[in-house]
Amino acid sequence: MKTRLRILILLSLLHSANLFAEEGIAWDSLSTEDQTLLKDFKKNWDELPAQRQQRLQKGADRWGQMSEEQREKAKQRMERWKSLDEEQKKKVKERFERFN
Repeated sequence: MKTRLRILILLSLLHSANLFAEEGIAWDSLSTEDQTLLKDFKKNWDELPAQRQQRLQKGADRWGQMSEEQREKAKQRMERWKSLDEEQKKKVKERFERFN
């Protein structure tokens, strides 16, 4: 009986920890610069998964720290990515996963 209780308590604690890890970012807590960069997401921001919000904020912060030259290179890479067909994108993603 004690073992079951311990397991239930442990599972409850793990579940609670997971809920805190998945906490989203309030739109109003974003910096003015981040809000400007992410304005296209404002309407649905609260509906985005917490991980997506965190990735977007991190990307906006990174963009804000780039020089003009770095931004131009990033734009060129994005255009190149957009021009790939789905099969090419899949291969790039697979290579990236293997690399990591």
